[in-house]
Amino acid sequence: MSDELDSERMAPRRFWLIRRGTRSDADGIVAEGTLWSSGRVALHWPGQPPATTLWGSLDDLLVVHGRDAVAWLDDSDDWRCEHVECVEYDAGAIWIH
Repeated sequence: MSDELDSERMAPRRFWLIRRGTRSDADGIVAEGTLWSSGRVALHWPGQPPATTLWGSLDDLLVVHGRDAVAWLDDSDDWRCEHVECVEYDAGAIWIH
């Protein structure tokens, strides 16, 4: 195994997980995450007590958190959704439905 990373790999990308508001609530940031070059995702919930969860892919995370969206903090065109027909892009966020 090499100690060097392949320069062709996607750089890690940071994002906010945003909870879509209801009629009485506005949208709000509920967690912070990183999409790693391997496609795996680390998601940090900063509440009390704080928690960090690991996901096999961004698609896995969005299927479980179906009401939520990802708003990227880092620009890139590298992310690909396995379920393109289920994705809505709105104001820079990705919503799964």
